[in-house]
Order: sequence, then C-alpha cells, then structure tokens
Amino acid sequence: MTMQNTTDIQKPDLVSPISKALHILDIVGDADQSMRFQDLSELLPFPRATTHRLLKLLVSERMLAFDDNRRTYRLGHRLFQQAHRSWARNSMTEIAGPYLTELCRQTGLTVHLATLEGGNVLYLDKRLPHRPVTMFSNPGRIASAYCTGLGKALLASLDQSAMEEAIALQSYKAYTAKTLTSQEMLKAALIKIQQKGLAYDDEEHEVGILCLAMALPDLEKSTLPHAISITSTVLQGSLVELEQRCAETLKTITIQISEKARAGLMPGQGQD
Repeated sequence: MTMQNTTDIQKPDLVSPISKALHILDIVGDADQSMRFQDLSELLPFPRATTHRLLKLLVSERMLAFDDNRRTYRLGHRLFQQAHRSWARNSMTEIAGPYLTELCRQTGLTVHLATLEGGNVLYLDKRLPHRPVTMFSNPGRIASAYCTGLGKALLASLDQSAMEEAIALQSYKAYTAKTLTSQEMLKAALIKIQQKGLAYDDEEHEVGILCLAMALPDLEKSTLPHAISITSTVLQGSLVELEQRCAETLKTITIQISEKARAGLMPGQGQD
C-alpha cells in the first residue's frame, strides 16, 4: 500500500480528539486501498484502545465505512455527501451543468452526472424534463455500481487495479430479476462496455427503468472518474430504441464536457 509523502508537511497537533479523528481520516484518504485496523495501529501514535474508539466513532458518524467481510476501513458516504455542496459550486458540476441542461432538452429525458466513491455511485447533478421519471437519484444520493448504468460506465473507466478493488466491494444483491449477481457477470459486462464505450441499465436496479451511460473520456488520471446518463422507462420504448435515439447525442455531450474540463476548468482551478 502506498501513502502520500508527508515529510514536508507540518505534523498535526494530535492532542484533541478532533485532531486525532481528522488525522485518521487523512491517513485513510491518502491510502491507495482500504485499510485494516492493524495497518492503522502501526501508523498512528495512539494506544490501540484509542484508535479502536475513534474508528468506532467515525464509523457511527458515517465518516468512515467498515467492511465486515474484509475487515477494512475506507472513507464514508457522509464525507462525500457533505462535499457535494462544494462540488456543486466549483467542480465538474459547474463545468457540466449547461451541457446536462442541453442534453435533457434534446432528449426530453432525465439526465444524471455521477462519480464513483468507495465502489458506489455518488450522484452529483440531475436534470429533469417536463415529465420526469420518478427515481430516487437526487444529488448526494448513493447507489450500487454493479446494477446501474452510471456505475458500470464508471467501473469500466478505471485502470485494472482500481477496477478489481471496486468489483470486490459490490454486494451483488438482486434488486430485480435482471440484476447482475456475481463478479463474473459484472466483469463480462465491463469488457463489453470498454469495447463499445456505452453502458446500460436494463431494469437491473429498478423495474421499468432503462438507462444509457457513458464515462467522460480522456480525463487526467488524478481526476475522479465521472459519467453521464440518460434515463427512460419501458413505457417510453425499449432499451434498443433508447440507444438508437440517444446514444450519439450522449457521446457528443460527454466529449464536449471532457474537452471543457481538460481546458483547465477542473476542480480547484476555477475561472477568472
């Protein structure tokens, strides 16, 4: 496991419980994979009992997430949900906003922007047509990656190591009769997505809901992966019909957003 080099960074004051908890979050966030209790104990200058107590508190507050099967810790959903407010003002949501509006206008369908967090989809933005599809996917909400078009598009965009780790985090719960319920099924689907560049949700997460999704291409490796989706229903037509009608428009918009982002408007750089 590699960690960020912090030798030239001022050491934190580890006296107060808050500073200790923030130091734990920094270490978990800087790690390139989920961390075990033993990993953290070796890196933290606290008694094991203190480390255990702080970890338990951070998990209970959803600042960290604990994987019971792998016995590992990673950053929790609450951090990313709170960060959404900032992203909405100065990150990819700001860059993509006008394009999402245009994509919604051209297709007359619900449009989403999302990123990947801890193997899950984190919804960042949403555009609704005049007659929106009723869904749970408001900005800040979390969804499983293995059974959503956005999630599969995001997983397929990762490098092999990151993809394998994300695949291992999936629960493979059967939401519908069409849900992919194994790593083997998901891996086969991801290979097809990488070949075609287009991901699908064929009623895999919600009965009656169809989705086309595409990851933003050619972003810097240091940038979080992002993807755009178009959502419809079986009452509005089949998945094949949705692809025939909207795939080229979706591709055009994702390329435009990616080009805008690569022009120097990524998070932290802003506009004058």
